[in-house]
Amino acid sequence: MKFQDFESIMSTAIMSRYKTACGGNSKKAMTLYRKNLQLSQEIFTVISCFEIALVKILFKKTFHTVSLDFGRHDYRQTPTQQVV
Repeated sequence: MKFQDFESIMSTAIMSRYKTACGGNSKKAMTLYRKNLQLSQEIFTVISCFEIALVKILFKKTFHTVSLDFGRHDYRQTPTQQVV
């Protein structure tokens, strides 16, 4: 793909930064942009897994405290453990 086509699809302002960083070499600028996209995809995957793990931990730590049954003398017991 020609740099002008690539630049018109992406953004002239963004691609000019990449081209400047690559010393004016348009081929290297396109490669650098693609590498940046790949890195962003990898980081997003790691962040997504971290978010899921964090939400699970927070849910486990706060479930009984924020339970709808809060205030009852047996609110910490699961429904099968409740005293009738």
